Amino acid sequence: MLNWKRKVLLQRVLSRIPFGEQFNSCLQAVKRSPLFPDLGFAAETRDRLVPVGRLIRTLSGFLPLEGATVVEVGTGWVPLPTVLLYLAGARVIHTYDIVRRVRWAALRRILQALRGSVDACADAIGQPRRTVDQRLARIEGASSLEQMLDLAGIRYVAPGDVLATGLPDGSIDLFFAYSVFEHLPMELVHAFIEEAGRLLRPGTGRFCAALDCVDNFSRFDKSLHPLDYLTYSDAEWNRLVNDRNRYHFNRLRSQEVQEILRGRGAAIDAVREESAPGYAEYVKGLALDARFRRFTPEQNAALSTEIVACFPARATSEVPSFPTS
Repeated sequence: MLNWKRKVLLQRVLSRIPFGEQFNSCLQAVKRSPLFPDLGFAAETRDRLVPVGRLIRTLSGFLPLEGATVVEVGTGWVPLPTVLLYLAGARVIHTYDIVRRVRWAALRRILQALRGSVDACADAIGQPRRTVDQRLARIEGASSLEQMLDLAGIRYVAPGDVLATGLPDGSIDLFFAYSVFEHLPMELVHAFIEEAGRLLRPGTGRFCAALDCVDNFSRFDKSLHPLDYLTYSDAEWNRLVNDRNRYHFNRLRSQEVQEILRGRGAAIDAVREESAPGYAEYVKGLALDARFRRFTPEQNAALSTEIVACFPARATSEVPSFPTS
């Protein structure tokens, strides 16, 4: 089992050496290959389909995705959210990543996995099965990554900077970030939210972010509890993890994102937080860093968060919950 400190060291090395990204791509391909069926693209697509699809379906209650123009932050290795936004009807998806991670072979396997789960996919994103089937068929015949992206209206910019898109003010319908904001330096979180406010259509556009609120290292180092990392100060955490490491973890909490949004004039449409039994009690026994003591145990115990907001702010006195259906 890989110790978390060795994992940090490996990440630092890969982020600094020549061809480190290419080597990391090979590791990702091996991890998701048929040699590791439980971690393959089909399994990962199946596991993420429900949570990602649920969020996209929820979004359709706040804005029409049919014909929408989207800016997505962080395409990632497995661009399932990007593909699902296309299947949900988005017309143009500008998707940005700091390095070019999407590979044609990987994307084909994602499409194959979705083809084998058309009913589940349609149900997850709230679209008729026939519509999903037709949209899948439209891109399945592509012979290259570039052709497939073009057919889907996906404009993949990598390396790219979402702060330098060149898009006009108020020109997009959705600013979307799935499991991205927790990996940004805090100054970039502020900058990205400010840019979202510039890009979104006033009143009708929507900001949407899904956060992974647990210690990512606890997923492979079982000696760690997913929330133990809340005991470190920012100075300690940055020294141990973030110093000279492109793979950043800022330990962002839902309430911090909501505060930044409100500070930029946004109104919070809905928030969903999910935890696990006993985690709030566990947090009560931790010697939390001062940064996290202002939040309730339940807030700190959130393992994931989804936030939908709009600009400019509307008069509101409370944060509604996500729809239950």
